[in-house]
Order: sequence, then C-alpha cells, then structure tokens
Amino acid sequence: MLLREVSYARPATVEEAIGLLSEHDGARALAGGQTLVNVMKQRAASPDVLVDLAGLDELRSITVSGATLEIGAMATLASIMRSSEVEVSRPILAATAATVADVQVRNRGTLGGNICVNDPTNHFPPLLVALGASMTIRNAGGERTVSADEFFLGVFETAVGEGDLLLRISVPAAGKGTGDGMAGVTLGAHGTYVSNAAASVVDGTWRIALGCVGAVPHRATAVEGSSPAPTSTRRRCVPPSRVSAPPWTRPPTCTRRPSTGAAWRRRRPSAPFCRPPRKRGVEVSTTPVSEKVVHVSVNGTTYEREVPARRLLVHFLRDDLALTGTHVGCDTGSCGACTVHLNGVPVKSCAVLAIQADGAAVTTIEGLAEDDTLTPLQQSFSDHHALQCGYCTPGMLMSATALLAENPSPTEEEVKVALQGNICRCTGYWNIVEAVVAAGQSR
Repeated sequence: MLLREVSYARPATVEEAIGLLSEHDGARALAGGQTLVNVMKQRAASPDVLVDLAGLDELRSITVSGATLEIGAMATLASIMRSSEVEVSRPILAATAATVADVQVRNRGTLGGNICVNDPTNHFPPLLVALGASMTIRNAGGERTVSADEFFLGVFETAVGEGDLLLRISVPAAGKGTGDGMAGVTLGAHGTYVSNAAASVVDGTWRIALGCVGAVPHRATAVEGSSPAPTSTRRRCVPPSRVSAPPWTRPPTCTRRPSTGAAWRRRRPSAPFCRPPRKRGVEVSTTPVSEKVVHVSVNGTTYEREVPARRLLVHFLRDDLALTGTHVGCDTGSCGACTVHLNGVPVKSCAVLAIQADGAAVTTIEGLAEDDTLTPLQQSFSDHHALQCGYCTPGMLMSATALLAENPSPTEEEVKVALQGNICRCTGYWNIVEAVVAAGQSR
C-alpha cells in the first residue's frame, strides 16, 4: 500500500524540530512510526510534513534525577526493557514494555509515540495514570508539565497539540512500600487489549486506572484510597499465563520493588537482540523535501538512490534494488514477512520509510549466506522441514538469525518470544521452533 505524497525533514536539535512543527500546517512528529506509518497507509492520517525525531539523541535518555525516573520521549520500548535505571526505579515499565506487540515493533516503537497516539487499547496510558506520571511538553512559547490524569484528552487526542513536542515522561521512583501491577485480557495470546487495568500502591495508598473502557484511562476512585495491600501484592508475582496466555508470550507484569538489583534481574523480562543502533553519519534537514538522495548500505554494498519521502523501505529494497527476498505480506506491520535488520536489529520494513534508512546499514535475506552456502540456521530449516509455502520463511530467518546472534542457545520459550512478530499462514510453527533450537545446539 502506498502513502500519499508527503514532505520530510530530519532536524538536528529539539529547537529545529519545534520550529518545523510550528511553521508548517499539518506537520506531524515521526518517532518510531509503528502506528503513524500504518495509519497513513489507510489514509486515517494525512500529514503534509513528517518531522523525523530520529536524530534527537537527547530525547532517548533514561535517567534518574533525585526521586524521579526521567524517560525521553524517543526511548524505544526495547531500551526501556534493558534499562538499569528502569530496573531499579520502576520495573513495571520494563515488564509492560515487554508485552507490547513483538520484538520488531519494540525495537522501533517509542514510549512517547505510544502515549501520544492514545489508542484506548494501548498499554502505557492507564499504567502512567496509575503511577502518577507527568509529561513535559515544549513549543515555541516554552515548556509546560502536564499530569498523566490531564494528558489524555480523547481517542487519539492528547495535550500535545499543534506545534508541540513531547520531551519526556517523568515517573516517581519506587521506594519502600511501593508495589505496581498491570493485567489485561487480549485478543489471542499477545494481541490487542480488550480490557486492562493498572494499579500502584505506595505506603498503603492506591491509584487504579482502567483502560479500554472509555476514550481515556478511567481512574477507579471509588475503590482507591488507603487500605491494606491485598495478598496478591505481597506474594511473588504470577505470570499472566495463569489467566489467559501461554507463558512465553508475556513476562510477569505485577512487580514489587526488589531488595537488590540481582533479585529483579532473575525475573525481569529479557530484551532479545535489542542492541542500540550504531552511530552513522546522517544528513540532517530543516527544510522539508518530497524526495531526497539517500546512501544506504545493503548487505555490505552502499547504494545511492533518490527516493520519494513516501516510499517504504520494503518497496525500496524490492523495486529499486531488486532484492525481492523481502516479502510484502499483510502490509499492516503484523505478519513480519518483510523483516530485515536495520543497524543490526530486526524491524518490519513495511513500517519504515526508505528515507529514514539514510546512512544506515540494512541486511536482507540475500545477505545471510556467503558464496551460495547456506548458513547453519538455513540448513537447519531445510533439515527440519521448517517451511511449507515459504512465503514467511525470509522473515522467520531474519528474526531467528538476530536471536541466535544474541543468544546462541535459546530455549523453545525464548524462540517463541523472538518469533512473535512473524506469522506462518501455513501454521507450521513447531518445525520452525525446532529448527531454531537445533541450530543453536549445533554451534
């Protein structure tokens, strides 16, 4: 599916980003793009200018200032999962990030993007309300801070308005006597929430927020207040699989602040193959353009091409470079057939603009083997008959290759987590999992 024509700019500073958002009617900030790109395909959103925030490293920081955890709006869900600051200060955030979508989406999706979309089924809006978080927003007139209770205004509407830029999310750090929890009912094992609830207790005082029951998170004030902690918050957390989902799909999402970091590490969700992207030279732009010359390294070869701002990375690879091993499946970011590695991590190339890959390194299925010799993983797929029609196989191989690079000997459960974002329409998952496990054992 093609996007409508759009202009694109990549500012180098927050000030430049705010200037672009203020100066151009219909400008929209582009964070991870995992929702925005898809709604643009459906014409549910039609911004005239995309302001890419990828170059604003200051918005990616995760720090602790006094008794407050500060998370930059551009911090990815994967970075939140592996953050030691989050681990110590408010581990429920990492646990919840691990339940969002799949590995590829978590590698690109950001906390700021998640809450600015304010889809009523999203994970973080009710959690941040329950935690008593606040958001810092800046525009040409200055900065302001908005509480989570006042941030969410309606379906797809927040306090971030025209010309505004969300800078960071501030969450009170957990202290002694603090406990947090989140649970929900999903469509399928790890699908969209049908209902969810988040709760936080500090010294016996509760805050409870319900999601999916209205346009904004609903505070359950009738049952809040001071009361003894229920038994469920005093005992060790039980994975949500005990309620609705298989154990590999979700980590525990009810957390008590541990006495030591090591205690939490033993049960915190892992972030498989979520390395930070490597630094590469990227041309910044404060003037929106409808097309641009990009320089992209694909499978070790650098290409220079002029691409329209609206072209998706998957179409650039297939149509411009004739690398047709990357498949177009659902075109909505669900099936994972278009998975490639962008700067070393798996992403769905149907949810990334080609212009965003300027200065980046991309690996496709064609770049895995050398001299027509199958990699051990590819050979294992063949040996274990881990493909039927073969359409999903390139995406499966790209996700599994990234997993084995980080975790050479994964368990079945770890393989299932890593492949959550890849759908096999022939339903041949068992042989695929078996092949990946065997490839790890053969090393």
